[in-house]
Amino acid sequence: MKNIPFILSILALSIAAFSCGQQAKGTSLSLTTEIFCDHCEKCESCKGRVEKALLATAGINSADMKVAEKTIAVTYDPAKIDEQQIKMAIAKTGFAAGDVPADPAAYDNLDDCCKKK
Repeated sequence: MKNIPFILSILALSIAAFSCGQQAKGTSLSLTTEIFCDHCEKCESCKGRVEKALLATAGINSADMKVAEKTIAVTYDPAKIDEQQIKMAIAKTGFAAGDVPADPAAYDNLDDCCKKK
């Protein structure tokens, strides 16, 4: 009987640790994009621009752009942001995201080397 409070404490800590781990992972999403830059793998200007914008967006836990594959892997909290909002955040950087086209004004602000030739 003396061990019951100890066992309950361990159980509560285990549940709390598991819950925190589940929240940190979030939901994963992979989107296709259009990257026209022929040197992004060397300088990663497009990659850095998109990832920085996504990481500054509430609810996004991680972002990893694969330039060669033209994809962006995003982990997010679906209670704070949805897939359409993520696509819009990418589009605002000047790049298409799945079925959402790039924001024209943001596209115009890209370096010339990052635009479709």
